[in-house]
Amino acid sequence: MGLLGAVLAYDLSLAAGWWKVQRTHARPGFTARKFVDVNGEEFGYVLFVPHTLPAAEKPALLLFLNGFGENGKDGVSQISNNFGVSVWETRRNFPMICLAPQCHDNWSSGSPDMLRAIAILDQVIEEYGVDPDRVYVTGVSSGGAGTWSIAAAYPGKFAAIVPLSGTCSLSPEAVVSAYAEHDLAIWNFYNDGDVPSLVENNRTFRERLLDAGLSPLFTEYQQGHHDSWNAGYRTAALYEWLSRQSRRGNAQSAAGARFRRLLHDASIRDEWRFARPGEWNLADGILRCGGDTAGQASNLMLAREVADFELHFDFRSASDASCELLLDPFDDPT
Repeated sequence: MGLLGAVLAYDLSLAAGWWKVQRTHARPGFTARKFVDVNGEEFGYVLFVPHTLPAAEKPALLLFLNGFGENGKDGVSQISNNFGVSVWETRRNFPMICLAPQCHDNWSSGSPDMLRAIAILDQVIEEYGVDPDRVYVTGVSSGGAGTWSIAAAYPGKFAAIVPLSGTCSLSPEAVVSAYAEHDLAIWNFYNDGDVPSLVENNRTFRERLLDAGLSPLFTEYQQGHHDSWNAGYRTAALYEWLSRQSRRGNAQSAAGARFRRLLHDASIRDEWRFARPGEWNLADGILRCGGDTAGQASNLMLAREVADFELHFDFRSASDASCELLLDPFDDPT
């Protein structure tokens, strides 16, 4: 190739990159699109592109898996009931690209729906120059179960997952092992008044994840139905948290030695001590603060020095209650 050809190829490369950026930003909001598989069959999906994206960085992407009630082949009704409504309400400021393929049958591991979702995801990542380290997945009900499953099947593809009102139906050992290997970030939502088996599954799964060294966030709403998504998807902190997750950051975090342990009787006795004021009590391996008085302070102190550790708190509150957690390092514990 001569000098002129090389310059022309370089100019065309720049133009292609410019056009990709322009197309990414030219049509903000929701768009109904078609995916064509290797057999030439078309499948509808919905794409949301933010109205503003930082010019200096690649965008993040959130994959949404719909619930059973939105299954179908029209290509758009998958966003009609929950996630799509929440994004629409904040569409002018929503911070990331959202992809919503539609489930025809089920999101089980290795199903045609899951494989198609991954194929569409890879296509959109390439087309819109998405940051591969900042790809997330969320879903509701059967889509929440699919979120657990797709992250177990492709644990290296996602930086964080947000299942809502779903049950992990796969082998807990295999799922936890896959998640722990990649130090996957997790925020799970469900209601304590949902089907008892779903509630028990989520509570038990949380214990397994903690025991494996992961640091999952679990929000258990005090309400008696299946819908945790209207509250969950309207939690502003969720998207701020998601925006901070990356595979690169997860890998760095997993490489460090972290002190993570459930507070069972032995560890409380050997490594923790209580300091007044406070009314802490231990029953059935669970540490509780007995005070409900507004403004009451309770102190729990680690009796030995640890360079890096995490505390997990289960906080139950009424709708108008608030909680303030103060972390106070000190040199002399006496």
